Amino acid sequence: MAPPPVILKDVEVKETVFSDIKVPADLKQYMVNSVEKGSNAVLYADPAITASFYAKGTDLGDDIQTAIDAEKLNASDDNKLAVSNAMSAGVMWLKSYGAQVQLIANLSVNRSTREQAAENILRSYLSYKQLTVGKKGIPSPLVFTVEVIGTGKIRVTIVNGTINFPSRTNLIAIQLPPATTPPTANPVVTLADGQISVQLSGAAEVVSKSLSGKGTSTIINVSNTGCSYIIHGFAQNGNKQVSVLSAGLIVKL
Repeated sequence: MAPPPVILKDVEVKETVFSDIKVPADLKQYMVNSVEKGSNAVLYADPAITASFYAKGTDLGDDIQTAIDAEKLNASDDNKLAVSNAMSAGVMWLKSYGAQVQLIANLSVNRSTREQAAENILRSYLSYKQLTVGKKGIPSPLVFTVEVIGTGKIRVTIVNGTINFPSRTNLIAIQLPPATTPPTANPVVTLADGQISVQLSGAAEVVSKSLSGKGTSTIINVSNTGCSYIIHGFAQNGNKQVSVLSAGLIVKL
């Protein structure tokens, strides 16, 4: 008699990563990143998650930006409320997105282990809840936003990991090559055994920065302006418990 099939507990989307975002521009960017990554992922592209749903997310993100712009021109109570309402609508869209991602990520045809389901969730830009209970372990991949705040200054804000803080967060900013003919290849960034490696096709500036413990925001100072940088990061608890490399975010100076 064959043993009964193993029933895996679903891996859940970690909604607090986006629901706790307080800065309107950061929430809008999180939605932009979710639409871009999800709509281009094999598991989540139309028709699994419809193009019209992604278009709605783009529209709601634009609504946040419109409200931000209006509040900057006139910081009246009604304009401030409009920003809050636009953010609430954005969070509701992200919760619906998360529910769809969670369902697809945990389908038996898409995963045979909980670790595979967690990997599936990451392909949507969302984060997953910790697989096992424990104070420390392999940290979740970093999710962050980037913002130019002055000449050569890039603010990086970590928007996940604010409950189970990693021991250390490591960030790296890499200058991207200018447009050339023929095109110059972008840097290739890899992470193995806690060591990050950058392969460049030409001269470029590379700047690293680390945060300890509960740090969630830092400023990376770069030397070159009028160009773009790509930011990657990873988190670690000690030398052996290291997250995978984050998705790269590009910022134009």
